[in-house]
Amino acid sequence: MNIGSIMKIKQKIVTIGIVSSLLIGITFIMGNSEEIIDKVIASVNGKIITEKELENEIFLRKSEWELKNKENLRRIALEQMIEENLLLQEAEKEGLTLTSDIKEKIFSDFKRRFSEEEFKEIKKHISVDEIKRVWGNIVLSNGVLSRHKKEIEKNINIKKEDIKIFYFKLKQYLQGEGDKKGIEDFYQEYQDELEKTEKVKIVQIIVKSENQLKDTLSSLSERNEEGIWLSLRDIKPDLREEMLSLKNGGIKIIKERGDSYRIIQLKGTKKLLFAEWEKRIEDYLKREKIKEHLKRWLKEVKSKAEIRIIAK
Repeated sequence: MNIGSIMKIKQKIVTIGIVSSLLIGITFIMGNSEEIIDKVIASVNGKIITEKELENEIFLRKSEWELKNKENLRRIALEQMIEENLLLQEAEKEGLTLTSDIKEKIFSDFKRRFSEEEFKEIKKHISVDEIKRVWGNIVLSNGVLSRHKKEIEKNINIKKEDIKIFYFKLKQYLQGEGDKKGIEDFYQEYQDELEKTEKVKIVQIIVKSENQLKDTLSSLSERNEEGIWLSLRDIKPDLREEMLSLKNGGIKIIKERGDSYRIIQLKGTKKLLFAEWEKRIEDYLKREKIKEHLKRWLKEVKSKAEIRIIAK
């Protein structure tokens, strides 16, 4: 990148040596009459990142990170830009580029998200060229990741045993017997559907005496009680175990205080069936494996790069 496009100064810098020191990341001092409009804050294999570029990245992408703290935004944005620059350099090595038509399409898709008035407001903060640069870089770096993801995917194989282990852990959690460690992301992804499983439909009747108990049990089939659905997680552990051992129509009698009894009849169950969830679990485990491989690959690329952070 040309130094003139990176730094704008109101007065001429005294020596070429000072300019050179900036480019290699050495701190330099300028006279009071000199003012930097844009400054270098990092470099990745010699490719510099400027303060203005960082501000533009934050302006366009802060909603993705959902962070209000300015320092956290700066840190995450700079980390993102460093990684993005590494991916763009990988794209160059692999001969991947964006045509002018694709760049225009990316820009059009971005612009279409906003009304005319909203887009005018955006242009007060960032130029059209800079919008194209930021989103073009995002698409190209994602393209590199996608390409490597496809290569990794060819060699990923999820064992049936691993799917079953994950399934039983998930089932245990839904029954109230375990925690979400290792399954939390999957649970969040399918929470609405999962919450409809591992439930029991029960009828509860309280009777005041042993004679009333006998009468109620003899007429129970004729009562046709509707019952209510309860998650196994919400049932006390000792009773939960009893519910799991009952078949539909089965009855559990619990002695209450005094002469009272509680009659519980199982009217139905909703189970987490392996056949229904096997494919989704397999796909999830495959995605997680791919993420791990991509993470290792990026870590390796980063370890070989010369990264200098001049200002945070």
